[in-house]
Amino acid sequence: MPTNTAAPARLRPGIYPFWFWNDDLSAAEVARQVGEMAAKGVKGFFIHPRQGLRQPYLSDAFFEMVEIAVEEAARHRMQVHLYDEYPYPSGIAGGLVTLGNPHFYATKLVQLKRDVEGGPVRMELPRGKILACTACPVAGGRADWSQARDLRSATGPQLVADSYVEWGLTRYNRKRYFADEPTPVLEAELPAGPHRLFLSVQMTEEHHKFWLHFTDVMNPEAVREFLRVTHERYAARFGQGFGRIIHSIFVDETEPLWSERLPAAFAERFGYDLCEHLPALQDPAHPLHLQVMRDLRELKYEMFCKSWEEPYRQWCRDHNILYSGEKPSWRLAQLRYMDIPGCEPGHTKAGAKMDLWRAGIRSNARATASGAYLYDKPGSLCECYHSMGWSATL
Repeated sequence: MPTNTAAPARLRPGIYPFWFWNDDLSAAEVARQVGEMAAKGVKGFFIHPRQGLRQPYLSDAFFEMVEIAVEEAARHRMQVHLYDEYPYPSGIAGGLVTLGNPHFYATKLVQLKRDVEGGPVRMELPRGKILACTACPVAGGRADWSQARDLRSATGPQLVADSYVEWGLTRYNRKRYFADEPTPVLEAELPAGPHRLFLSVQMTEEHHKFWLHFTDVMNPEAVREFLRVTHERYAARFGQGFGRIIHSIFVDETEPLWSERLPAAFAERFGYDLCEHLPALQDPAHPLHLQVMRDLRELKYEMFCKSWEEPYRQWCRDHNILYSGEKPSWRLAQLRYMDIPGCEPGHTKAGAKMDLWRAGIRSNARATASGAYLYDKPGSLCECYHSMGWSATL
């Protein structure tokens, strides 16, 4: 396992606040706040663009403020650490990655179950790509998978929103009936008796934190675009300060969700059809439940490491800057990619009972520290004192 080539001397222990840029910035105020932090013994800071920022993100006006912050930090012998997003999670560059690039949109897998009686069945399905639609007879409250029926061919779109418009269609006719909102509809005839429908739908991610759309972080091309519009712009303007004044760039919360690339990659990796077996994820009694769940998780982990972790780490190494941050890690081994792995226990209530079966590495300071020791990292970090409300004190 290659060890980190970054020098441990570049990291000084201490408190490095997220410096929220959430207002109309001015050169005088940026300089004043750096001086205030220095006077109080703060060793450095993370520049964190947040909601409320008036300077357009990654614009000349924004970078002018960054330049002042870097110059003042150098004057006070402080460290600067960058934050790669506005506001978070990392991967969309404040919207730049997906604006005008629908091929980079993140999607999500929606899994649904419906109990229906046998005979004619007709129902609207969620608006998305139908990956699986399977019906099973139910006996004793359990689905009989030996008699499962694939109903994907019984689905198709229907324009469900009727409308009447008057416009200048021709000189003779201004009245017209229209319909829109294409929606998948299932229409099928089932054998007598109760059945359970298992639906798997790929839908566009439209409510991801702050975002109408988010980035498919298992798409290597989308991640390259994120690095291009964010990291490369910082490097072009401040690259000479990388490793001297600017020491790391922070990634926040990013993890794989779903990707249109998954079904094809799954077939190549494991030799069977993922879409056909998606219903197995919904029912622990399915004979392949554990196998499909394990194989899918394994593939998502591998694809994310290839698309995100490896390029991100390599970019940082090529530019003499440390890869820092905190985000969900699916395995302790994932922490090997970060130069400064981090944790975020801020959402965990003191004294809460631990979940030993599904312990989250992201919220576990000991796991993060162990990863730093195991992979010979120069240090680790803890994103603490957040999500507590304005009345909390240190």
